[in-house]
Amino acid sequence: MIIISHAEEIKEHLKESIHCMVIIANYNKGKSSIITEAIHNFFGEEKTVYMAFANRAKPGFTPRQAKAAFGEHIKGKVVVFDEISDDNNRNIRAYLNEIIDHNKVFILSNPYGSSNDPEKEIAPFKEHEEVPEDAKFVFLKEP
Repeated sequence: MIIISHAEEIKEHLKESIHCMVIIANYNKGKSSIITEAIHNFFGEEKTVYMAFANRAKPGFTPRQAKAAFGEHIKGKVVVFDEISDDNNRNIRAYLNEIIDHNKVFILSNPYGSSNDPEKEIAPFKEHEEVPEDAKFVFLKEP
């Protein structure tokens, strides 16, 4: 597990050899945008695919548009998967597993609880979500 204090610190960990990285943070005040942009900038816009199947829009905030449709087969890319949820109640987990099998994947997730304790937030994620055993976890600890 990696603990960071600021969203910008994710840049230091993008060069690591990983297959799947789960980044848990309270995504407010632009943190998801900072992390998403850092991933796109590091790997290149043409190699990176942003996916979100839940409405991320908020007053004054328009999220990045998804580059792929649900069920689209993607291989050999870097995928930023914004939250494991779907507004249309489709089987998002099965689709995510397919994406993980063929790509380098970064999963952005809000904490399951409201604590600032990495152990208390990562444990339920591992329990409820199917991610590879070797997935690396990053926790953005609020100052």
